[in-house]
Amino acid sequence: MLHDEKEMENARRLEKVIVVKVFGNYIPFQLVSAELRMQWSRFVNFHITGLGLGWMLYSIEDANALENILIGGLWLVRGQVMGLDKWSTSFSPTSLKGISAPLWIRLPNLPLQCWDEVNICRFASLVGKPYLLEGNMLQWSRREFVRVCVRIPFDMKLPSGIWVEGLAGKFYQRIEYEGVSKIYFECGKIGHTLIDYADSNSKKEAGSGSVEAVNKSSLGMTM
Repeated sequence: MLHDEKEMENARRLEKVIVVKVFGNYIPFQLVSAELRMQWSRFVNFHITGLGLGWMLYSIEDANALENILIGGLWLVRGQVMGLDKWSTSFSPTSLKGISAPLWIRLPNLPLQCWDEVNICRFASLVGKPYLLEGNMLQWSRREFVRVCVRIPFDMKLPSGIWVEGLAGKFYQRIEYEGVSKIYFECGKIGHTLIDYADSNSKKEAGSGSVEAVNKSSLGMTM
């Protein structure tokens, strides 16, 4: 059995800590650290620790600064999205549970009768929690796509589209994700690799006796 008092003591020391991971192409720890030190330069007295598997630990003295980082909007490193959350005893480097981030999503070719704040937020709420609408979105100068910033849990499947019921009946609305370099068709989640799928498929095949090739196609999303 572990020593309960020591565990509690360690947990208290981690109360002002954020766990962070950059998703997309691999970026060395030193470059991520330097980039975030510049972005978070107004938040003083913080320490950065590498945890492995792409995770980093950010210890911040000021509790208000910690909250400002968490709600500060869309944080990107070299154009790639970053997931972050407060550390908790349930955190595991092998899981994305509890990790979220605001992402810009696009709704291309949205029916014109749906171009209003209320209905656009209803579309976005089927993906995550609406966070911010693009400022000039409702101007008639452009009707190619809608942009909405939505907070999305990274352990959920990102839909490539949603079915919606409207005046013209039921229709399918496609969704595009900005700042996400790869969303794999196999599960639609951020942060998984083909090795993950190969391992999981191998386990399934061992039980069933069948051998199937891993589907290596991926959907690329760009800014």
